[in-house]
Amino acid sequence: MTAAQQRFRAVILRLGDSFVVSGTTRKGLIATSRRYRDFLTTNEADAVLRPIRALYVPYDDPTPVGSGLVHDGKSWLVRQVTPLRFAGTTVAKVLILTT
Repeated sequence: MTAAQQRFRAVILRLGDSFVVSGTTRKGLIATSRRYRDFLTTNEADAVLRPIRALYVPYDDPTPVGSGLVHDGKSWLVRQVTPLRFAGTTVAKVLILTT
């Protein structure tokens, strides 16, 4: 694990909210995604129900596209998983969630 990966992981684990995927509890930072069109095609963005959220997770989070997750009692669907890179290394991932 690189220093950048370790720093992102520490922030997510310290400040993140818990969510559940396939019975496994994980942590991530969830936010309103105003830039969701950067991650979804126009057709995908137009077809999904609002709200759309971004969930930032550690670099090694195994949640795949199409997974269902639960956060604060609400069910979400993972529409996109995008690695966030620093110096050529994935340091975190952003999961785009829809209801």
